[in-house]
Amino acid sequence: MKSAVMAGLFALPLLAGCAQQTAMTANNCAESMKMADEAIMKSTDMKKKEMAMKEVAMAKEMMMQKKDAECVMHSNMAMKLII
Repeated sequence: MKSAVMAGLFALPLLAGCAQQTAMTANNCAESMKMADEAIMKSTDMKKKEMAMKEVAMAKEMMMQKKDAECVMHSNMAMKLII
């Protein structure tokens, strides 16, 4: 029983990390684009903003081509660049 409790305690930080990562990324194109656009608007770092905007432009192109997985990938990359 004691080992099961200890294992549960060790898993808590891992679960918290998963929740944080999920909050930072999205699973569908429209949602990820919205999150990236909002983060870009809040940013004051012009270099990061410019790089993120390029990723969003690529994401929009993928959205137009109905390539949702690629759209999400580029939008999430924009989020990682801006944060």
